Amino acid sequence: IGNTTLLSGSGYGMPTDLGTSGYVIKAKGLSLVIAGETDLGTLYGAYEYARRFLGYEYYSIGVVSISAKDELTLGNIEIKDIPSFESRMICYNAMMYDYLGNGDRENVDQLRLNYPVIGKDFNGMAHTTEEYISRKNYPVSSYSDYWATPSNPNSYTLCYSNANVRNLLLEGLKKKLAENPEVKEEYLLVLGGSDTDDPCGCNNCKTHSASYNAIACANYVAEGLQTYLTEQNITRRVIIAVSAYKSFAEVPSGITLYGGSTVKVGAVWTPIYMNYGAPITDTVNSAYKAQLDGWANLCQTNKSLMVYDYCVNWAYSYANFDDFRSLQENLKYYKQKGVNYVFSQGLTWTMGRTPSACFYDWRNYLQSKLMWNTEENVNELKASFFAAYYGEAANAMLNYYDGLTALYAANYNNYSELRTGDATNEAIAARLNMYQSKYFPEATLNTWLGYIDNAYTAIEGLKNTDVTKYNKIRNRICLESVSVRYLVAKIYGYDKFTEAQRFELYDDITKFGCYPNETCTDASSIMNDIGIAKYTIAILTETEYGSGEYETTTEEVYAALNASVNILEKAYANVPDGYRFDSDNSMWEGTNNGSLVLTLKYTVLAPVNRVDFESDGDMDYIKSSQMTDVERVANDGTVIPAHGNGGSYLLKGTPTGNRATFTIHF
Repeated sequence: IGNTTLLSGSGYGMPTDLGTSGYVIKAKGLSLVIAGETDLGTLYGAYEYARRFLGYEYYSIGVVSISAKDELTLGNIEIKDIPSFESRMICYNAMMYDYLGNGDRENVDQLRLNYPVIGKDFNGMAHTTEEYISRKNYPVSSYSDYWATPSNPNSYTLCYSNANVRNLLLEGLKKKLAENPEVKEEYLLVLGGSDTDDPCGCNNCKTHSASYNAIACANYVAEGLQTYLTEQNITRRVIIAVSAYKSFAEVPSGITLYGGSTVKVGAVWTPIYMNYGAPITDTVNSAYKAQLDGWANLCQTNKSLMVYDYCVNWAYSYANFDDFRSLQENLKYYKQKGVNYVFSQGLTWTMGRTPSACFYDWRNYLQSKLMWNTEENVNELKASFFAAYYGEAANAMLNYYDGLTALYAANYNNYSELRTGDATNEAIAARLNMYQSKYFPEATLNTWLGYIDNAYTAIEGLKNTDVTKYNKIRNRICLESVSVRYLVAKIYGYDKFTEAQRFELYDDITKFGCYPNETCTDASSIMNDIGIAKYTIAILTETEYGSGEYETTTEEVYAALNASVNILEKAYANVPDGYRFDSDNSMWEGTNNGSLVLTLKYTVLAPVNRVDFESDGDMDYIKSSQMTDVERVANDGTVIPAHGNGGSYLLKGTPTGNRATFTIHF
């Protein structure tokens, strides 16, 4: 196993074209060889041997299948396997091991995913210049010529024609490599623009395109680094890549890419506006195909073309991203054009391991398989995955999934706005709302909910035979149901569900930590969509004095919130001398028009730094008496700065929705 001394003494000649991921499996007589040029290649070979000859298949974290065998016959085996792409990575929370340091290493390895770097301190496929030149260390006030002109405070785009910028990048990369000697395979630095898309327009830069200037800078850094490594007798494979992103995606003319013995310049083509509802070879994507063709020609000699792909609509993430019908064809074309590295950008902001309720574990598995071999049979992969992942509920969940992909195909044909050159990607989120009835007819959503009910029914028998399996599969079904239930509530009104069903949906969203858009940081931010009200009163610090939190519907809110006044009284009983609370005159009340009013009165001889109230409507904080700053010495001798001898505070207002949060800060 591996490129060992035993192997070298066996007379078996190892191939030299396996790269970082390829491997050989060879058996003859009683001898078996599984080896790659790297440890990673050997590991992939071991997984493949287990898959082919031991009946083992890995699908996702905690989901494997093993076909028991009574005996193992070696026979004569001769397998050489090299993946379609040298480097393959999917960017989801569970896939982020070498990117953000918080992923699952085994999951990444089992799916045979790898970055173009082996090491702990790799900082990504994009926006990596900040580590070397940041606005904190080189503020615009003192280094304005380092930054793109005109200056944008939200941008980190550099002036790539600036000599000091080029030298700082070179010296920073030298230092980075010296600090990470364990990175033996390949290191990556990406130069390009920021998300704000503001290339430099200074006198030097404006004579060429943004991509030309970035390549010229990359060539300078690469040549300088190659000279340094040669002088130091250091062998390190390094790619200095240009991020072909937004304005930097234009294929430049009149320039070539530097290619040294171990340091080369490449490109990360980033088609953020491409229509993933159709393959890149479709006429709707003709401009992007031409772009990729141009970058492929430019990177051909160095074999250094990467693709930063997308499989997410950030603003409408509960609407399944429509790329299942284009994924394989796109990857085939990437391989045809000599792409060496493929990176697929998914959701990363959510708290849960599974980033969204839209078949992402299936998407991970499918992408990983096609990134390794673009010719895989997708239907066979689908049948195998659903059988292993959903067990007895596989047929019902296949009905839902097939119905979903059929709807997306029909929508693509029926609605012209989905057939534009930038229609289905996250970049158009501000102007194309996917949460619309025409895209998701109510009858279709109800049909899908029926399939999900069938899935739950199919696993009922497991309660008595294998409760652990039952709970796992039920959670997977439940996860996929979240998006359908949310779409019904969002598009057709939360009154389609009972109060209990709305709370159940809220609990499920919280449990899985998956949210319907990028701006959601917790489940409370979508409570209005599903008809849940949440009111919070927090006193001092929660760890010392506690807080009261209530989740309820508007029909029940007043009794629960009036009870929360006791939390205030209890908290005041535990604080130093000088705090008094008027619980008799503090209450939540409903008005004649059904709005909500909070009146909170207290007398306090300690400062109230601020009072925050957030709701879906206008709430005003009113201080009923002006106080002057004084100090009071508590019984324990502590000096308590205060507003004066006391006074009452009044908070009054009318929220228009079902969410409000009130916090007192002392």
